[in-house]
Amino acid sequence: MPVLARQLGPITQNLVSMCSESIVENEPSYLTVAQLAQRLQVSESTRYDWVDRNYIPFLMAGDLVRLKLAAIHNWMSAEADRKHEKRRGLRAVRGKLTPAPGGCNQKGATG
Repeated sequence: MPVLARQLGPITQNLVSMCSESIVENEPSYLTVAQLAQRLQVSESTRYDWVDRNYIPFLMAGDLVRLKLAAIHNWMSAEADRKHEKRRGLRAVRGKLTPAPGGCNQKGATG
């Protein structure tokens, strides 16, 4: 398993292993929320919450929610990249911060 996948946690690890599995001809390219929740080892209610908030890519067919495996893989990769960049940006900012004169940031501080 790639080092980056190990660093990103169990959900990403499951996704990497899920996507690296050989694709069987009869495997559906669209999954139900229950199927994807089982593969990612998260609760169905979490997945439905993500759908309700438009947090993950999904398709609606009437009242049925379907999740395309390839779109979920792309979304997870983009989220992992975004979080990695955010962490890297915070580290860079933390290194550049200097304390205010007198060691206080409150209004009216002297120093």
